[in-house]
Amino acid sequence: MATSILGFTAGPLDTNSFLATDEETGLALIVDAPWHVAPPLAEEVQKRHLRVRFLVITHAHWDHFADADALRAAVGASIVTHHMEASRLEAPAETLYQVPFEIPSVHPDALLEEGDLLEIGGFHFHVMHTPGHSPGSICLYEPDRKLLFSGDTLFHNGYGRTDLPGANEEELWKSLARLAELPEETRVLPGHGPETTLGQELWLKRIPADL
Repeated sequence: MATSILGFTAGPLDTNSFLATDEETGLALIVDAPWHVAPPLAEEVQKRHLRVRFLVITHAHWDHFADADALRAAVGASIVTHHMEASRLEAPAETLYQVPFEIPSVHPDALLEEGDLLEIGGFHFHVMHTPGHSPGSICLYEPDRKLLFSGDTLFHNGYGRTDLPGANEEELWKSLARLAELPEETRVLPGHGPETTLGQELWLKRIPADL
């Protein structure tokens, strides 16, 4: 079944957003909504007459959800995130560093748990709770296509910061050890920076599996 992944980078922190589409059904899913991504992403959705079922927020740091409400209004997607991130979406001012603009409060339409499945046509995304960078950080793993949306849990040659409110370095290393068990050919699409594969991230193999 034909599928496509289109990436958008937006906002002052160059945050990645992704549009995953099942081409045969026109069903789609969006991962994260950085500042000012709504206009170009919505234009792409409308041009291709897509039906976006979900807007998945990988974690509730402002650069990943600043345009969530605008994007929901533009494409009609349901905003979903891990239940531990919901309060942070709804009260962003309580967890923000100084930002020179207002981040609107976002009320999720549904909450996710470890093991939940998001089905979009031929895509079957498994929700992985990967805390550490944020208490409710999640990754989406598609085993048939060896595809991982990693949010800020894993980057090319790096991982998310653990000096932010709610972060926990020990938990992050446990999450990374879990990702390291996925197939090496898994394509990794992170929240910042270029895509990679798990096989390219050789440093992951040095993480003890029994943390």
